[in-house]
Amino acid sequence: MEEDLTQPLISAEEPLSETRLRHHRREPAVVAQLETLTRMPARRVKDMLDTLEPETLVVAYRACLRRSLPNFAEHIRSAMSRRIAPFLNSRLRRFPGRDSEEWEDVVAELAVRLYQEWGDTSAKTEFWEVRFWKCLGLRLMDAMRAVRGKRVEVAESTEPDELVQDDSDAPLDRELRRIAAVAAMDHLPPDLIQVITYKYWWRLPDAQIARRLHCSERTVRVRIRKALALLRQHIGGDP
Repeated sequence: MEEDLTQPLISAEEPLSETRLRHHRREPAVVAQLETLTRMPARRVKDMLDTLEPETLVVAYRACLRRSLPNFAEHIRSAMSRRIAPFLNSRLRRFPGRDSEEWEDVVAELAVRLYQEWGDTSAKTEFWEVRFWKCLGLRLMDAMRAVRGKRVEVAESTEPDELVQDDSDAPLDRELRRIAAVAAMDHLPPDLIQVITYKYWWRLPDAQIARRLHCSERTVRVRIRKALALLRQHIGGDP
């Protein structure tokens, strides 16, 4: 029976190890679908690509690059770009301190990172094929931090990394847990998202955060503690 490639690759209840195994079984089906798509008119190709899950699109994009199909790879990359546009627009509304010029710089920086990682077929970027949206959230934070140009030492206080430490030595598992910490921010109220963003991605001291938010440093520290407690709650054990 032919697999339905429009269905999600992952399930929230499924262990990550099982998800990876299903990904490797799915790749031949994606390649077979590619061969069909290459014979379709451009308009039908676009419509079909827009029905696929983003994890499947990453698998297809990398398969095109390995098979020297750069023109078709561009169609797939365009489909992925269309898919992430609503996500980026929603984040623009939610994070503080933005202006249009700065946001354009963030998007440009993000595009460089995404195109580089989507085209990387090594094992270190495998997580794009199983946790696309969580990876995207993390890379957006990286791009925001790069544009801000904050290159300071990590503050001597609880860092998001401390929320995701476990006994695993697998780099992929550690990275996925970091992604889970970023994704968990969706569960925070706006005032806590603001303070966490200022503290851990912009690396601002408490005094400067207090001035920006028009509150006391004590209030900043209370909000940080509350936000970290909520993040720990939502991360739980597995990402």
